[in-house]
Amino acid sequence: MRKIVLIAGLACCASVCLAAGSVPPRLTGQELVERYGKAETDLHTLRDQSYLDGYLAGAADAVEGKAWCNTTKVKRGEIDSMIVEAVRELGPEAQRSNAAPLLIAALKRRFPCPTGRNGR
Repeated sequence: MRKIVLIAGLACCASVCLAAGSVPPRLTGQELVERYGKAETDLHTLRDQSYLDGYLAGAADAVEGKAWCNTTKVKRGEIDSMIVEAVRELGPEAQRSNAAPLLIAALKRRFPCPTGRNGR
């Protein structure tokens, strides 16, 4: 009997948690702006910068040749700085959302693909 009550309680809690809202993003625009480019050398900051570099690369690689096109005239680190700066220029309301779509939109504006180009 206790197991049935416990299972029913857990099921109820799970449904409330799921109904409470969507899963939060891995990284918001605000977090990206606050954490990107810190010059500190402690291990935590270095790991954080590696995470951010990977996040930026993942967002860019996922849509390269589709939403944006690399002209190879700008180095990757410079591209990262440009798109983080574009997110920084957004208002606080926009920065509270998922960073990936913000980055992709910035890449699309800054590095558009030639007209009629669907891919690489």
